[in-house]
Amino acid sequence: MIRLDSHLLAQYTQGWDAGLQVAMARRQGCTRLVRSRHWGPLRVQRPFYPSDSGECHLYLLHPPGGMVTGDRLAITVNLAEAAHGLLTTPSAGKIYRGNDSAVAQIQTVDCQVSGDSYLEWLPQETIVFNGARGEIATRVNLDEGARCAVWDIVCLGRPASGEIFEDGYMNQSLEITRAGRPLYRERNHFAGGSDLLRAPWGLHGCPVAGSFVLTVTTEREQISALREQLNIMAGNSAAKELIGVSDLGGLVAIRYLGHSTERCRAVFTAAWRILRPLVCGLDAVEPRIWRT
Repeated sequence: MIRLDSHLLAQYTQGWDAGLQVAMARRQGCTRLVRSRHWGPLRVQRPFYPSDSGECHLYLLHPPGGMVTGDRLAITVNLAEAAHGLLTTPSAGKIYRGNDSAVAQIQTVDCQVSGDSYLEWLPQETIVFNGARGEIATRVNLDEGARCAVWDIVCLGRPASGEIFEDGYMNQSLEITRAGRPLYRERNHFAGGSDLLRAPWGLHGCPVAGSFVLTVTTEREQISALREQLNIMAGNSAAKELIGVSDLGGLVAIRYLGHSTERCRAVFTAAWRILRPLVCGLDAVEPRIWRT
């Protein structure tokens, strides 16, 4: 039996700590990036202002492109009163196959949305390689008048390369609270090769799962129209996909199951375009990075 000494074992399992702390506030009619602190390989690109509304778009950069065994990414976002920030990523995140140490790859996102500010957390998808041990937790705490639009998209395995998620696991959680009171809580445990991934009561053989939650009050007719439009998109697709729309009383939750992250983003973006004027009174302006 080969034994590793403590120094080699620490190198084998330690991974890389990286963090990013972002604060945004409204100054002189625009939302400004007033603080950005980082450590490790995690950065934020310069702010973009795509419209006259003063909303600020930020792109979060992780130069390694993915997480390996023991990596830990910690992101915190704070929006001051009246701020409007949209945060996204320039490409898909990746959680690579783990080594034999059984140490997880962890990302945490904690957002504080103050006053009547509006946060849009719209990252591109996370690709979970076969054999990965991923844990992603996204938490958003809203003040009484604050609003948010948050999505989370996961692809289990690499369907385009024929890789099936047969080993490892992915723990995914999304939690939204208002002044400490829970509004929405979702927790998923995807175990590689499990019945959950294939069964009709689970993912039904679909490797792509996504959730999109917006704080918005809607009328029944608006929800019906949204559901109809998204179902038309699903019906026009050659790929098998399932789309659900739920009115949770002050929240709208949209769920996607399918075989394509591109399709999932298209569905969520269509819903975002429809609902955004109801959330903040502004038409949707897509980040330029989504088109590259």
